Amino acid sequence: MRNLRDIVEEVMLGQGMPTVGAQFMRYYQLGIDGARMMSQQTANPDWHKKIVTIPINEAGGFPMPHDFVDYYYVAICANGKIVTLFHSPTSCPPMLDDCGDMIPQNSTNNGWWSYGGTDIYGTTVKSQYPDRGSFDINWEGRYFIVNRDGLDFDSIKLIYKTSIEQINGDYLIYEGDEWAIKEAIIYGLMKHNVRIPVSQKAFHKREMMNAKRIARRTNNPIRINEVLDVLRR
Repeated sequence: MRNLRDIVEEVMLGQGMPTVGAQFMRYYQLGIDGARMMSQQTANPDWHKKIVTIPINEAGGFPMPHDFVDYYYVAICANGKIVTLFHSPTSCPPMLDDCGDMIPQNSTNNGWWSYGGTDIYGTTVKSQYPDRGSFDINWEGRYFIVNRDGLDFDSIKLIYKTSIEQINGDYLIYEGDEWAIKEAIIYGLMKHNVRIPVSQKAFHKREMMNAKRIARRTNNPIRINEVLDVLRR
């Protein structure tokens, strides 16, 4: 892995630009935008995946982590088992009390459901609950609302996709994404420049898209065992 600053400086040196001052910050911001794009579109899913336990807050919700982008699984521990919940946008809509605090809501689905196959930690489980638990997401307030159905628990297990994070003041970039980020910087510089012909912008957009496709294949190589497993099904 390499620092994003080094990649940005390479682009600037290639264009004959000084790597200090306001120009650097302009290029660096485009590099951050490109890195965020790659983390969502080209990265191996395991690179930006985290598992956390989130305690309930005073309003009865479960706040999202600061780097939360999307969820893989939301679950609770019930009777010593990991119980995966399903996402239901209408089962427990957010409501506020007179003070403006969120009130946890229950749905008509009672109990919890553990799905057949494997739990969020890869352990084989069987369906043990006849009903299902559910959760909703408030994206604006950045919290989860969980249908408690009378069960006593004060935290949820969340496996989620993260955004890129700063480490020691900079971002670490995977090798397979370097070219795509460089192309994203170059295209970002051209996109809103009215003096650059449309045909030239279109060419560099295609270059960026091609770099993204190569990065996606590099970061997510096909494993022959996975192909054989699909063919055997």
